[in-house]
Amino acid sequence: MTAKWQAKYSVEAVANTVLDQAEQRGQPIGPMKLQKLMYLMHGYYLAMTGVPLIDEFFEAWQYGPVAPTIYHAFKQFGREPIKKGFRATKFSFAPAIGATRFDEPRASDDDPIFSRVMDFVFEKYGEKTAIYLSDLTHKVGSPWHQVRLNGSNMRNADISNELIQDYFKQFV
Repeated sequence: MTAKWQAKYSVEAVANTVLDQAEQRGQPIGPMKLQKLMYLMHGYYLAMTGVPLIDEFFEAWQYGPVAPTIYHAFKQFGREPIKKGFRATKFSFAPAIGATRFDEPRASDDDPIFSRVMDFVFEKYGEKTAIYLSDLTHKVGSPWHQVRLNGSNMRNADISNELIQDYFKQFV
């Protein structure tokens, strides 16, 4: 990732914060819906600030944009809701003490733009189904569609932040 695209949060921090919010709202959320809500938040945040929300590129998979780390963290749930309290962990190594840790990071509570984006996305899309959100991200002209249309039927084709930012600017 170039300096221009220095991300605001780790992909795990945003996923965990979205899961916290869903639990607070009493909205069950499965892995696919989590992916789509994160993608929408990333797009709106990027369009508003010029800064990527997460530190990982979304990839153009068959069922829409996917953050691979989050896919692997929650794939065990399949189409079922993610179990309450289950969160993505981030591995870190503390050289000073020679120990490894597994943290459950969160996005900052004192980031007003992030809070606005998250509230907006939950209000507009939180009650929608994963299939509805998948269809939304597949719209003709969407970043996912543009990457797939350009012959990138590979599962791991990155959707560039430029493409996402340009697309979402029309909505902010």
